[in-house]
Parts: sequence; structure tokens; C-alpha cells
Amino acid sequence: LISLVLTFCSGLQAIAYWAFIKDFDLTWWAFNLYLMVYPLLFIKLLINNRG
Repeated sequence: LISLVLTFCSGLQAIAYWAFIKDFDLTWWAFNLYLMVYPLLFIKLLINNRG
């Protein structure tokens, strides 16, 4: 769970940085959005299997 949360945070920090400097390269955004989306799917599975 910790690894998934940290992966999500790294993607979020990268997206925030690229937005802050107004650099909208689709390639960088796609990889960083992927880093944000796939941990959420696994976190949801962990939460659903726990209860």
C-alpha cells in the first residue's frame, strides 16, 4: 500500500510541476498520468478485498 501511495504521489508531483512551468508535452503527461492512475486501481482492489 505504501508503494502504491508513493507511486501516485510521484506522478502527482510531476504533473503539478509540469503544470506549474506550463510545459504541456503529451508524452510526459501520459507517463505521469499513468503513474497516478494505476496505483488507484490496485488500492481499490486492496480496500475491497480487505472488508
